[in-house]
Amino acid sequence: MKPLPALSLPLILALLCVSTAAKEFVWSGHGTIVFDVPAGWSLRGEQSNQIAFSFQADPDSRAAAVTQIVLFNTDAAHPVTEEFVKSQTEAMSKPYVAESVEKAINLKPLKPSQGFGWFAEFTDAALVGKPPIPKNYKVARNAQIGLEEHALAVAVMQFDDPASPEAAAMMAILTSMRFKRGTAESDSAMHVTVSGDDYLLTVGASRLRLKVPKQGLVQSDMRLGGSTNSPRYFELERQVPNLIVSGWFESDGGFHDIKTFWKSESKSLTQSGLPAPANVSFLKQGNWEVVAYEIPIANVTNANLRAELKQAGTWIDLHLSSTSNLTVAEARKQLIATLANFEVQVK
Repeated sequence: MKPLPALSLPLILALLCVSTAAKEFVWSGHGTIVFDVPAGWSLRGEQSNQIAFSFQADPDSRAAAVTQIVLFNTDAAHPVTEEFVKSQTEAMSKPYVAESVEKAINLKPLKPSQGFGWFAEFTDAALVGKPPIPKNYKVARNAQIGLEEHALAVAVMQFDDPASPEAAAMMAILTSMRFKRGTAESDSAMHVTVSGDDYLLTVGASRLRLKVPKQGLVQSDMRLGGSTNSPRYFELERQVPNLIVSGWFESDGGFHDIKTFWKSESKSLTQSGLPAPANVSFLKQGNWEVVAYEIPIANVTNANLRAELKQAGTWIDLHLSSTSNLTVAEARKQLIATLANFEVQVK
């Protein structure tokens, strides 16, 4: 199989001939990452730790193709220069040479939307001419892009056919990558302001704003440690009738689906010494995915909702709770009605 010649970004986009949609990820403490994702592709992202954010792109058609990208925040002592990116791409590619058809590293320049980059492609000699083997790809394309002085993207694209639209799409996704670094700590901190009868909650790096009717709620400064010490955490409370609304704004890569989320959360609740959640049910309220439950407490009803929403690169995680003498059904109904009055706005 002949290696694919270097493709310019305009040619790649012409080959795709499909619409794209911008997908944004908030990288806590660092800034915002944006990709253009072609129709028919899925891109997931998750903050791995304080210095890395990982992504994976797959075609919805389940064609033999996958891209993995990791964006690293490099330290001040190691600025990302063009020569550095070129040398790192070459070092990354060396393990592929011995078993490849190419038997050499042939670096080619990339033309990304931001910064500069290089890539090399290798064909597995042992798989040439053989039928496709699921998840054992015939071709690997290694790439690195310096997005700015301390932001380095490292990618591995795997596929069976270099001439396929999937191969072109993966390159287009990678080269569309843009990174806007937050210039102040406020970009990753929760901002709570008052507008008339509402609270407006947002994080500077997020494109979303949450509007919460005041209705007697006041801001709480209570912090119980752990994740409540996050600068993106907020808490609003009302004594009578009792209501607590708390939550976080995070990158959408941290949330996959409500049942996976609840499995982890319910385990944490029981490990903290609380009684096991009771009357658990999953439901939808507008665009919110919700799990409703009660914590068994003698002589009162402690009703809870965990409401999750993913939009515009942001995951909003809400916890609504109330303690009252209402029945379980009445208390839950009131919490759902409260959530229904919240409004998510795009900034």
